[in-house]
Amino acid sequence: MNNKTIKIFLLLIILFDFMGIAASITIFPHIFLDKTQSIIPENLSRETRLILLGTCLAIYPMGQFFGSAFFGKLSDKFGRKKILIITLLGTTIGFSLSAISISFLNLTMLLLSRLLTGICAGNVSIAQASLIDISLDDKSKAANISDGQMAMGTAYIVGPIFGGVLANNQISPFFRLITPFWILSLFLGVITIIAIVLYRDTIKNKNITVKINIFESLLGLKKVFRTKGKLKDAILVWSVFCIGWWLFEAYLPTFLFEQFKFNTTNIGHIIAFNGVVFTAFQYTLVKRLMRNNPSSKMFISGALGAGLGVLLSGVIHGIGLLYFSMAIFAAFMAVAIPGIVTYISYLTDSHNQGMIMGVVNSIQAVATVSVMLIGGVLNGVNDHTPVMLGGATIICSGIILFILLRRTNDLNNEA
Repeated sequence: MNNKTIKIFLLLIILFDFMGIAASITIFPHIFLDKTQSIIPENLSRETRLILLGTCLAIYPMGQFFGSAFFGKLSDKFGRKKILIITLLGTTIGFSLSAISISFLNLTMLLLSRLLTGICAGNVSIAQASLIDISLDDKSKAANISDGQMAMGTAYIVGPIFGGVLANNQISPFFRLITPFWILSLFLGVITIIAIVLYRDTIKNKNITVKINIFESLLGLKKVFRTKGKLKDAILVWSVFCIGWWLFEAYLPTFLFEQFKFNTTNIGHIIAFNGVVFTAFQYTLVKRLMRNNPSSKMFISGALGAGLGVLLSGVIHGIGLLYFSMAIFAAFMAVAIPGIVTYISYLTDSHNQGMIMGVVNSIQAVATVSVMLIGGVLNGVNDHTPVMLGGATIICSGIILFILLRRTNDLNNEA
């Protein structure tokens, strides 16, 4: 594989991984809240169902929290290829077990399968680090990180439609809630074989002296937050941003299910629409912005705009206005996410890109776990609470970075 082919391969890994996330988020509200298709007893209350839904959603990022930094650092030491193959194989098995558990109405197996899939989602950290490995300079690094975000956006176009349609037996009697999981397993199995046979390792200088710990995510977070300066500030901002982002994102399907009475296909269309807008802005605008603007300033404007879009979605009535608010959210997220990830990468030396991308994903994971566990309770109080609180928190992250950079007179400069 040459660098161009490697880049396409890495983008496919990110694409399929986030397709699985998007498809799962689309399907799970029906598995837990629709009593005709539920994996849990019919006599359970709505509040209990919401808490179990939050727990099931939280299991994946909990595994991701431990797996991302651990596998990212392993790839710094032993190379990207070996660790990537292990994580891809684990993800393939995880999706297969999810399908089996739903078929047999086994909640315990479903939770374990989501945990395994989350742990092995470290393949995203490795793919991101590999994209940085093959970058020739800072501009190509920014472009490659942006392309990774485009792959994620594309996953949110394809994944919800993929999951929503293939899980809907009203479209075809051959479609069931387990169908998307089996097909994802097939796709990932093929990707794993390609990794074994064709993928060329991208890391140039392995960090053979680095020590590995199963609690690498906790150690990485401890190390980052003990440092002083811009990297610590950037990680803090990313943490706040992720809390708001996933408080809204994770409970958007539930909000749509209960407020608009959407089925899996309708929910899939909304999330796919977000992906279309996200990817379109990545393709047409963000690469140009990243060449000419500080990534920190991009994040600030993106966070403020995305948060306002979320707040709007919580107060509007009508499908047309819902799509309008989602367009605002997705467009500004397309600016905010690559902005902050690129900014963090600039603040890290080349020997620790796998580690820092693992920390970035681990923070996203632990933020997601937190909001999913409390989100079910918040949602039980009021359907609008996760949406409004999520939007306000996203806005706060942009304000925090603005204040921090103004304090150091560094708003218009990169590290």
